[in-house]
Amino acid sequence: MEAEAESYKPRSRKKVYESGNERFARIEEIVAAEKASRRAPKRRKVAKPKDAGPVVEQAEEMIVSGLERIREIEEM
Repeated sequence: MEAEAESYKPRSRKKVYESGNERFARIEEIVAAEKASRRAPKRRKVAKPKDAGPVVEQAEEMIVSGLERIREIEEM
């Protein structure tokens, strides 16, 4: 009975060797990546700019008033 029980015990395990090629990219994947890199990149959606008119007008007014102040100081 003891001999029978020992025969069911697992013996030393052997290491399973993996192929080195399975860890690397396949040729088909490399070719697909090269083709994708040749294509133009997809356009990203860009937010449409808001009406810059009021902002530009306000900036122009600030510049004009600043220049007028400089001229007043130079005249003194």
